[in-house]
Amino acid sequence: GEAELSSCLFAGTVVHEGSADAVVVATGAATQFGRIAVGLGETHPQTEFQLGLTRFSGLLAKVGGALSVDAGTWGPAGVSLAYEWRRDGHPIATGQSYQPATADVDHSLTVRVTGSLTGYPDASADSASVTVAPAALTTVPVPEVKGTWFYGKTLTVKAGTWEPAPVELSYQWLRDGTPIAGATKATYKLRADDVGASVSVRVTGKKSGFATASSYSTAGAVRGHQFKS
Repeated sequence: GEAELSSCLFAGTVVHEGSADAVVVATGAATQFGRIAVGLGETHPQTEFQLGLTRFSGLLAKVGGALSVDAGTWGPAGVSLAYEWRRDGHPIATGQSYQPATADVDHSLTVRVTGSLTGYPDASADSASVTVAPAALTTVPVPEVKGTWFYGKTLTVKAGTWEPAPVELSYQWLRDGTPIAGATKATYKLRADDVGASVSVRVTGKKSGFATASSYSTAGAVRGHQFKS
């Protein structure tokens, strides 16, 4: 009988002090423990508001450098949406679209959408992250070499106009495609080693927030001394 049981708790037992571990060894659906167990195993239909949350589709596209977000359809009708853009988890901007800045390059961007509706708790969803890559320079002209291709003559490169300005330019002259040691200025005086070879120049443009780009001139064949008639 019940008098023979020890260290047992029955439904409705109140413990005034102390602590203990209770193990349910048997229960039925009609008991309190049974009702809890059955409830944990049930899947309840989602509300329209919850369904709207799961439809959030994250970052939609990157067009012309701008990011926009498609939040999907939230319901029931009347849900107010707010957008918060984040860089590496830190808030940086609001609005449905965002134009990545130089400070975003090589960092992770996400957007948090929060839905609000009277009578419902606010709900938020975070998009998948994207890493911002450097933008491409919009104009990378082919350099033009001026001068005569004879030993002892000086060649000058015209790099053209790189955009968006300003772009930092550097130069490397090449002999048969191989860099010439120390030949890193906009001008180059042809040497004896150049005779019989092809000489060209590589112009490299650098700008913060943009990918480094290089452009090559047309190579010219170098001849020996130029004799005047």
